[in-house]
Amino acid sequence: MWLKYGFLTNEQSLILVNTIGATLMFTYSIIYYIFTINKRLTIKQFLVVINILVMAIIYTFYEEDLNKSISVIGK
Repeated sequence: MWLKYGFLTNEQSLILVNTIGATLMFTYSIIYYIFTINKRLTIKQFLVVINILVMAIIYTFYEEDLNKSISVIGK
């Protein structure tokens, strides 16, 4: 969400830091999935989080008012 906020506000430092953070978190999630015993639960949790993020991204993509999009993502 903060990465999207960085793109909406065009703040390069937010974009850089959150790109690195998202990459590290994705790598951690893959490694966790490889070593976890209950893979089905891990996939369900991952899909729930992905759905929430996609809904927020879609909302801000179709919202015509940039300030409103920044307000929604920044909360």
